[in-house]
Amino acid sequence: MDERIHEIISYYQKQSFRTQAHRTYNMLLEIIALDVLPEKNIYTELELAQMLQIGRTPLRDALKLLEFDSIIQTIPRLGIQVCEVRIEDYYLQAEARTVLEILVIKRACQLAPVELREYLGRLNRDFISTAAHGDRLALYRLDRTIHEVIDKCSKNPYAVHALEPLRFFEQRVHYLLSRVYPETDDILNREHIAYVNGIIAGDCDVACAHFKNMVDSTTKLN
Repeated sequence: MDERIHEIISYYQKQSFRTQAHRTYNMLLEIIALDVLPEKNIYTELELAQMLQIGRTPLRDALKLLEFDSIIQTIPRLGIQVCEVRIEDYYLQAEARTVLEILVIKRACQLAPVELREYLGRLNRDFISTAAHGDRLALYRLDRTIHEVIDKCSKNPYAVHALEPLRFFEQRVHYLLSRVYPETDDILNREHIAYVNGIIAGDCDVACAHFKNMVDSTTKLN
């Protein structure tokens, strides 16, 4: 078994989730985001179940969610394939995501209670330290946790629900681009840290500006 898959399985087995299907969904998201399952390969349910050491029922439930979010596709009589990352799709999702993220950012700046701002501050300091060490897996998990806190502060579950697949697509693009343009990591991490600090300070203009810089930094590379 790939060492990365083994580590991901061990990590998610220790986390608390509402259902086994939800745990499986998050495991698959991470495995796909880090390109452990190449796009061109086709996997059967049995192969995935054995790979993730889980039952077929939670796997099928997780796969339905992934397919609904356009992350995977079912190839009739063959199996499951990760959807291709296309540049034209990135521009479209970035356009939609920016509108929704700005909404969430503005609401979080206005509504975040003191305790969650303090928690975001601790997470952002962890992000700075982790980015300095170049641990991409830890950064992926920290990024998701930071978004969960910002989403909670925004108190708009409809925007958050719509953002989930868009954010994941962005994470895949960033991971793939970093292989070609490794210098982009520093730029994106710096803007990410700055926009979260803007939310912590309750400064909507600063937070939104740095978020837009982060998106623009990626779109200019494509």
